[in-house]
Amino acid sequence: MPTSCCVPGCDSNYKDDGRIAVFKFPNDVKFRQQRLRSIHRKDVVSSKSSVVCIKHFDECYLVRENSVTRPDGSVLTVKRDRVKLTPNAVPTIFKNQPSYLSVNLPQLRNPPETRENEMLRRQEGKKEKLAALDIIISIKEIVNKYDKSCDLLKNDVFLYQSKDSVQFFNVSKKSKGNLKVSKCISISECLSCTFYCNNIVINTYPKVAGILGGLNILNSWEKLTLLLNCVFEENVDFVTENITTEEHIKIINNSIDILITEHADNTKATTRLMFFKEQINLTFKEKVSYCINTLLWFATVLFAYPAAYNYIRAAKIFTMPRPKYLSKYTLKLGLNNTGLESGTLITYVRKQAFLMIVKKYAVFY
Repeated sequence: MPTSCCVPGCDSNYKDDGRIAVFKFPNDVKFRQQRLRSIHRKDVVSSKSSVVCIKHFDECYLVRENSVTRPDGSVLTVKRDRVKLTPNAVPTIFKNQPSYLSVNLPQLRNPPETRENEMLRRQEGKKEKLAALDIIISIKEIVNKYDKSCDLLKNDVFLYQSKDSVQFFNVSKKSKGNLKVSKCISISECLSCTFYCNNIVINTYPKVAGILGGLNILNSWEKLTLLLNCVFEENVDFVTENITTEEHIKIINNSIDILITEHADNTKATTRLMFFKEQINLTFKEKVSYCINTLLWFATVLFAYPAAYNYIRAAKIFTMPRPKYLSKYTLKLGLNNTGLESGTLITYVRKQAFLMIVKKYAVFY
């Protein structure tokens, strides 16, 4: 049977079924005297058999696990089979004695490094919670938040929900009292955002592009608020503002890319769109460079109808390579540039172009 506790009024281990952990007095004279004074018993003697049970020690004095730092810097913590006391432990809890004899110990402060890490952890936790609250999951959430919003109506901004998208827009009066949608933010079901100004896509406008980022995905409430303020509150003419030729071309390319994506199942339409996109980009370039499929198409036209090719090129309707350039290009394919009228050569070029296109793009451009 474990030794009984020597604290007055404590019955730990006096019964046969008692199994309360007890601790001997420390060997250090200073700590032994402190523990004796804390017991509040005149006749107590710190003999070899004198012990104090665990009930009288605050949790801050109890060591329930051991920790060791591995060579890689990680900490290994193992639970102890038996609880031990810290060297400076003194009994402070006496439930069977007057309450004034018990001491309520102040909570021990963690080391500065631990407190700093805990503060950083709490700040990161707050940021994660705020980030989770800022995420937009669906356009239904947008409708629920902004439908019939006084803030929107105050700025003459209206909300319209279609089957698979949401639009924020405002209207301006034209002559004879007609109304016209001047600015519109369209958000698709996948949260892809497109900004229109006078029916022209202006996603490349610097402020708008800075808010949306490269993917044009509107997935946070902060982005939506900034975009609404930028588009509808600022008195800016997004179309006629000092935009460079390069920026205009980017706007046109972006619009064509959107059309290509929307009509991806229409091969004829996407082929034409891609051809005219390249022609627009070539219009303002001093050094012209054609893609391989355009060269194959022009070569086929030249070999089949050389007079028509030269006429169209002379009219400068399209940006077209010189016949000599196409002849050199056909040599790189292993073709002889003599006898362009040969039906065998025309058939071969068409076959090569068709095989290359089917292999890479499955379209003629």
